[in-house]
Amino acid sequence: MKPILLCLILLSQTLFSSPFLDLEIEELWASLDDLYYPTLNDYKKIDAYLKTKRDYLASYEQCKGQRILNFQLLGPDDILPVLEKHSINVTEKTKHRCVLIYASQNGVYPEKARDLLQDLKLNGYSGHVLLQIGGFPDTPFGGLKLCHIPYAFKVAYFDYARRLGYKEVVWMDTSLHLPSNLELIFSEIQKRGYFLTSPGSLDDNPPSHWPETALSMGVSVEMSPDIPHIWSGLIGFNMDNYQAIQLLEGWLKETEKGTSSIAGFPELSLSILAWRIGMKPVLRTGAILCNACEKELLP
Repeated sequence: MKPILLCLILLSQTLFSSPFLDLEIEELWASLDDLYYPTLNDYKKIDAYLKTKRDYLASYEQCKGQRILNFQLLGPDDILPVLEKHSINVTEKTKHRCVLIYASQNGVYPEKARDLLQDLKLNGYSGHVLLQIGGFPDTPFGGLKLCHIPYAFKVAYFDYARRLGYKEVVWMDTSLHLPSNLELIFSEIQKRGYFLTSPGSLDDNPPSHWPETALSMGVSVEMSPDIPHIWSGLIGFNMDNYQAIQLLEGWLKETEKGTSSIAGFPELSLSILAWRIGMKPVLRTGAILCNACEKELLP
């Protein structure tokens, strides 16, 4: 590694050390009745913490920062989290498939999660769906220790599905609508071991990351045009594929560090790791799905 780049990496790690690994969060975990099976009072403590400890994001991008500050695990009137398993048109071929849907208990996300489940039912999906509203994925295995890290629920949910034994797993954002079924996606997962899409390079998609946080992973600004920005709104993995597991485990480790998540998105560490492993996007983002605002434009 070039001496100048090494110095920059060390400097970035000093200036942008993880804002998450502090005594307050450790004190929070220690104060809970049960980290793995939280009580109502535990969830109240966590939600109170989350509302006060993410102000570093608001100074970067007010809109996204505020959206993350609104993130909460309990619903109105202290509604506890729900986790549901739905089996839809399951066959011998599709019994190991799973689509992951997660919504925090704020705003329109719970309603959108239900709408997405209905979309899957109406568009010929065959397989299982894990639908979680509120709480945090993988809680029985320590997932709550990631709940203060922005968007960490995605990699935590994949980890949970893997523990349950699902082989072909797809995450879908609640903002998405399906114009057709998911057979194309699952066929790519079977063939390649993964399904990734990209809207362009890291250089094409500011401000989804800070250059300083990329430096913490050894990536300079000059390297950004060569690295595809992996969009995590629709992403899938084959849990029997070595590359897929390598990427998931690396993504989880980087998320636990927190540094590369400082800009409020999971894609930075995901993108860099996929690029290093040689996992290339299958399609350009937007070629197969649409956001809610684009649904009426479909033929």
